[in-house]
Amino acid sequence: SQASDSVDDGVDHEVESTKRKKMMLLLMATLFVALMGAILAKGTAAGIEIGIKGGEQEEAHHKHVVSGASGKSGFIIHHINVSGYQPQTMVNASDYIVPGTEDAPPLSAAKGRPYYPILNHFQVRNPDIHYAKTWGYFDFEDPDPKWDGKMRPQPDFTSVPNRDVNNSAFPEDAWQRSPEYMKAFLAEAKKLVNRTIEAVYAEYGVGLAPDGSITLDEKDWLNREKFAPFALRENTADPAGRGGSTSTKASFDGIARRFIHHVMTGDTFKLTLGGHSAAAGHGAGFNQSYIIEAGHVLEPVFAHLGVEMRAYNFAQGGMGTFQQALAGMDLRGKETDWIMWDSRMTERMPEMSNFFFRQALIAGNRAPVLMADSLDPTLHAYHDGAGASIAHQGNGWTPSTVSEEQVAEVPWAAKYLYCARGSTANCPGHQYDAGCWVEREDFKPKNPQGAIVGGQASWHPGNRVHKRRGRMIALIVLRALDYALDKWEELAAESGYPIAEEHWHVTEYYSTIREKAKTVGGCFMNNFRIGQKRRLEDMTEEEAKEEESLRRRLDDTDFWPMRICNVPLQGRSNWGPRHN
Repeated sequence: SQASDSVDDGVDHEVESTKRKKMMLLLMATLFVALMGAILAKGTAAGIEIGIKGGEQEEAHHKHVVSGASGKSGFIIHHINVSGYQPQTMVNASDYIVPGTEDAPPLSAAKGRPYYPILNHFQVRNPDIHYAKTWGYFDFEDPDPKWDGKMRPQPDFTSVPNRDVNNSAFPEDAWQRSPEYMKAFLAEAKKLVNRTIEAVYAEYGVGLAPDGSITLDEKDWLNREKFAPFALRENTADPAGRGGSTSTKASFDGIARRFIHHVMTGDTFKLTLGGHSAAAGHGAGFNQSYIIEAGHVLEPVFAHLGVEMRAYNFAQGGMGTFQQALAGMDLRGKETDWIMWDSRMTERMPEMSNFFFRQALIAGNRAPVLMADSLDPTLHAYHDGAGASIAHQGNGWTPSTVSEEQVAEVPWAAKYLYCARGSTANCPGHQYDAGCWVEREDFKPKNPQGAIVGGQASWHPGNRVHKRRGRMIALIVLRALDYALDKWEELAAESGYPIAEEHWHVTEYYSTIREKAKTVGGCFMNNFRIGQKRRLEDMTEEEAKEEESLRRRLDDTDFWPMRICNVPLQGRSNWGPRHN
């Protein structure tokens, strides 16, 4: 009996020991899986900063970066019939005809470029382009077969200000009401936004293609984190980090309202720049200027979401922004959604940027997002005092060029962009690549065309600098769009589709900001003379006298009246873009 008990005890101990070993192996396996998950999660990092606690920045990671892949062999191509989604008539960018161009050839710059408007989420779908096999495509179709190849009914958005229709106006079959449609649409929209962000990173050697075809080593990961740092702060007084782009939580909430509204109503999104000659693209060319480069990235993204996006460069060489701001938003567009000021080289007085942003807010039909290329305190004033959304475009890491041999390994967008100290490469020789004219068979200009674009100078950056800066601006907009799509889902979880009007209507939001903007200080206070020269303090006495002899002399008491700060101004101009 005792022997039997002893044997049974031994068996029990052995069983218990086996159980403990299995539990230990299970625990180790769980820890291993968790560790691998953490390592793989690094694959979705885009190096953005979204919060600050105790002076430290918290890093957030983009979602959906590698989702939807079918392995290194590429994506499964899925075709749908898009013929029923195509617009039937073209529109022109402007109804204005420049005198003397009535007989200009079709599609010439003088004649204008008619285009098909963006009407839905399907018309620009193209899974057959080369990059779709590596980067994926907007693989979205209406989940209800009833609407296959047909556009769903929509309310008359033009019947109310700012397209703010009541939720009850959406027809029963409107896509904005359909949970199935919205779930599939938002999921595909997020993939679109995040792979576009990754594509920008990949241009400079630190991006991840969704099909898994690109791998990064340890050095690449470190450079990736430095490529486009971004801080989303709680308050404007919070630390902003070193040199990266920034915005605030309140700003992103306002931008989310705007973006959700625009997607829901098919509204337009206009990105506008005012500035000096470097911003205008002198030396590089208009279409290579950084705000247009930002538009090259953003326009197709918004088109998939049913939003017609355009970027406008209204910068002027040697002139700055003051004279344009005296026309309010008539010259820059009353429907502007996002406006940037870049004129510190010619307009050093803080009152200049204050006046520019003030008229942008009060003289248009919307209250645009305000952006500058530095931590401009003027932006903080309009954010804290008027509730305007703001953003600052910063800088980040760029691959360096060391020699003519090494540059062959540098990503194309970064070749000769930044020459390291002691570099033997000819970076200045690659600063510009634009010409005045590209030969074409259907049109021969009467006047001889110059070999290079005018305005090449040390203070006018070339196309590579413009491209890099345009990408930084585009990344801010894309991160705000990603934030908006997430918020849309969160709001729908509370109230269903369409989300409550209080979360997407913009009329009251715009008007509140416009009224409060008039109370923000820092505008002209009888300290800016009519006809006053910019940088007068930099002139010699002889130069100042020569300037005065060429212009109408004004009494020292002739100041711009203070009321221009709070009156929505209107105006016209004979200054055309052709000679800028």
